[in-house]
Amino acid sequence: MFLVMIFVIITVVGLVILLTGMILDIIWGVRKKKQKKVNVVHKIFAVLLTVLGIIAGIGPLALLGIGIASSKISDYSEIAQFAKSDRVYIDDCQDIYDSGFDFRGEHYIKGEDIHPQPSHENYKKEEVGIIVDSHDNQRIIYSVDNLMGITILDVEYSSGVFVKADDVDKIMDYYGNEAPLYCEYYEAADGSGKKVTENVDSALVREIRDWIINEGSIYNSGDPLFQTRESDFYFYSKDDMCCIDISCINGRDGLIACYLGRYIVLNDEEADFLESLEG
Repeated sequence: MFLVMIFVIITVVGLVILLTGMILDIIWGVRKKKQKKVNVVHKIFAVLLTVLGIIAGIGPLALLGIGIASSKISDYSEIAQFAKSDRVYIDDCQDIYDSGFDFRGEHYIKGEDIHPQPSHENYKKEEVGIIVDSHDNQRIIYSVDNLMGITILDVEYSSGVFVKADDVDKIMDYYGNEAPLYCEYYEAADGSGKKVTENVDSALVREIRDWIINEGSIYNSGDPLFQTRESDFYFYSKDDMCCIDISCINGRDGLIACYLGRYIVLNDEEADFLESLEG
């Protein structure tokens, strides 16, 4: 807002200076036409004020116009690189979150419970289309590589992914129960001691997760059952489309695992499995 005010003030002052210079130019011209002598100071101020007025008054407006034109050309070029069948026109880009959008003859909706990891190296995507709304807002549509080999779309500036309505249940089932996992282990809550294990027992990871969900309890962190926080395990699908995060704490009665705010004391098998990932 401050910069806008500065821009307006400079432009208005510049236009006033330009107007003053033009008046002096007119007077100069009239005097010259009548073959009257024009004072040198008058000439200097006429030229100087006209030049300054053009720079300060018209210059910013010209730059603004050039910027807007360049932006329009850039936007058009970005749209033009996609075939008409790969362009999606809607009223407002925000509508995609509520009602989804049609792309290449299929309707895609937000996968609410799918949480990809776009910053990870296994999350790969490529441009396949563009969304344009009535306000000239644009968002690139990406196709995401995935273990299922189906069409999953990522839309620029939006978190999560978009999938066909008929695919939602099978995607949730696959990533919830079948997708092979790898593990990122962190020694402490500050993120130190990172270790990656490419192949883990995915079935056992899910057994621990389900066990905590179904039988885990909610404890206060000050409960004497707890002693010290020990480690964090992040189990990602190998295409980085989902994550199961389990924290472990050294407890009075053994290793305690936490998932979604629920805790359970692990049996020897599960405890040995998680401790083996620590290296």
